[in-house]
Amino acid sequence: MKNLYLLLKTRLLNTYNIKKLLNVSKKRMVIYIAIVIYVITTLFISVYEMVSNVANALNEYHLITYMPVLFYLLSTFMVFMFTTYNAKGSMFNSKDNDLLFSMPIKHSDILGSRLIYVYLWNLMTSLFFIAPTFIVYAIKVDVPFIYYIYAFIIFILLPIIPTILASVIGMIIAYLTSKTSRKNWVELILYFLFIALIYYVIGKSDVIINYIVRNSNNLEQTLKLFFYPLYLVYQIIASYDIVSLIIFVILNIGLFSIFTYILSINYKKIIVKLQEEKTRSNYVMKELKSSSILKNLYFKEVKRYFSSPIYVLNTSFGLILILIASIASVFYDKEQILVVFELSTNGQIFNLLVVAIIFIAFVSNTTSSSISIEGKNLWILKTIPVRVEQIFKGKLLLNISLLLPYIYISLIVLYFTIGLTLVELLILSLIATLSSFASAQFGLLVNLKFPKMDAVSDVVIVKRSASAIISVLFPIAFIMISVLFYPLVDKLISFNILLIFIIILLSLINFVEHYLLNTWGIKQFNKIV
Repeated sequence: MKNLYLLLKTRLLNTYNIKKLLNVSKKRMVIYIAIVIYVITTLFISVYEMVSNVANALNEYHLITYMPVLFYLLSTFMVFMFTTYNAKGSMFNSKDNDLLFSMPIKHSDILGSRLIYVYLWNLMTSLFFIAPTFIVYAIKVDVPFIYYIYAFIIFILLPIIPTILASVIGMIIAYLTSKTSRKNWVELILYFLFIALIYYVIGKSDVIINYIVRNSNNLEQTLKLFFYPLYLVYQIIASYDIVSLIIFVILNIGLFSIFTYILSINYKKIIVKLQEEKTRSNYVMKELKSSSILKNLYFKEVKRYFSSPIYVLNTSFGLILILIASIASVFYDKEQILVVFELSTNGQIFNLLVVAIIFIAFVSNTTSSSISIEGKNLWILKTIPVRVEQIFKGKLLLNISLLLPYIYISLIVLYFTIGLTLVELLILSLIATLSSFASAQFGLLVNLKFPKMDAVSDVVIVKRSASAIISVLFPIAFIMISVLFYPLVDKLISFNILLIFIIILLSLINFVEHYLLNTWGIKQFNKIV
C-alpha cells in the first residue's frame, strides 16, 4: 500500500508540476488561481445553461426524473471516449515501464497507481457535466437532504465502469497495432473509425429522444434489461432506494476489484507483448537530398506529429468537427440549418461561423505540446547551428498548415451550400488566418512557460500537462463568456462593429505574441533543460 501511494503521489506531482507551482511567488500564485477559477466558473456556467435547457424540455414531457440518468449517460460516454485513447499511453506504453518493473515493486501496485490516476482524471472530467446536472435537478424538483448524499456517491463511482471498458479497448488497440510495422497509422485509423461510430450515434440522437418519448411508459423496464447501471441510478435518484444504492456501490467496486486482480496477474507479460514491434529489413540506399533549414525543421515536426496518434487525435477534434459540418451542409438546405441551430435569420449563420472558427482554431492547437514533446531530444535542437526563431517557425508552421487548409476548404463548401456572400467568405478567411496564427503562437508561449520534459508518455504531454490545458481551456472560457454576455450588448453594438473589433483584437494579439516569442521566448527556450 505504501508503494502504491508513493507511485501515485510521484505521478501526480510530476504530471502537473505541483512542486514548481508551489515555489512560485505569491503574485504569480494569485494570478494562476484567478485563471483557474475563471476557467472553471465559465465552463460550469456554460454547462449549467445547457442542462437547464434540457431540463425545461424534459419537463414539458413530464420526464424530468430521467434527466440525471441522461446526463449520467452523457458523462459516462465522455469519460469512455477520452479514456479509450488515453489508456494505451497511461497504462501500457508509459516510458517508465522498464524502470518500474526492474524495481522490487508489486505489479499490482504499479497497475493500481495507474488505474487510480486515470480514475482521478476522469472524476474531474465528469465533474463538469454531472455537478450542474444534480444542481439543476435539485432546483427543478423538491428533493430531500438524502438526495445530496446519494448524488455524491453516484458522482464518486461514475468513472469506474467507463474506465474499465476503455482500458480493455485501449489494450486491444495496442495489441492490434503491435502486429504491424505501420502501427501509428493503423492506430489512427482504428481511433478515427471509433470516433466516426461515436458521431454516428450522436447523429441519431433525435431518433433516440423520440424513442424515449414514445416509450416513456416502458423506459424503466428497458433500462433494467439493457442498461442496468442506469436503471440503478434512476431508482436511486427518483425513489431514493437504499437497496439500489447498495447494489450500485457493490457493482462498481466489485467490477473494479475483479478487473484490477485479473489484469495484475499478467500485467508485465501484457506490457511486454504490447511493446513487440514488427520490423522489415529491406533498407535501400538512396541519393541523399538536401533542402532548406526551415523545410527540414517543418518536416521534422510533421513526422513527430504523425508518430503520436494521441497527439493527432487530441488536436484534430476541431478539424473533424468543421469538416463534418461543411459536408453535412451539402445534404441540408439553409432553412433546415436555421431550425437545427435555432437561428431566426440568415445573418445569424455568419455570426455563428465567426465564433465557430475562432473556437476551432484554439482547440486544434499543436504548439501547446511542441516543446514538451521533444523530451530528452531537446538537446539536439539546442546544439545544431540553427537560430531559435527558425525552430519556432517550424513548430508554428505545422499548426498553421494543418489548420488553415481544412478551414478554407470547409468555408468554400459552405459558400456554395448556405449561400455566403463573397465578402463574408473573405472576412471568415481573414478571421481564420488571424485566429490560427494567434492560437499557434499562444500555445507555443504557454508551452515555453510550462514545459514538461520528463513525461512518462505522450498522453501526459498532450492532454494533462499544464500548457496543454491552459492553451485550450483559457481561450475557450473567454469565448464562452463572450458569447453568454453578447445578448446584453446586442442592441447597443451592431455585429459589424463587433466584427471590426474582433479583427483588430486578433491582429493586436498576433503582434504582441510575435514580439514575445522573439524576445522572452528565445530566452525561455535557452533556459529549458
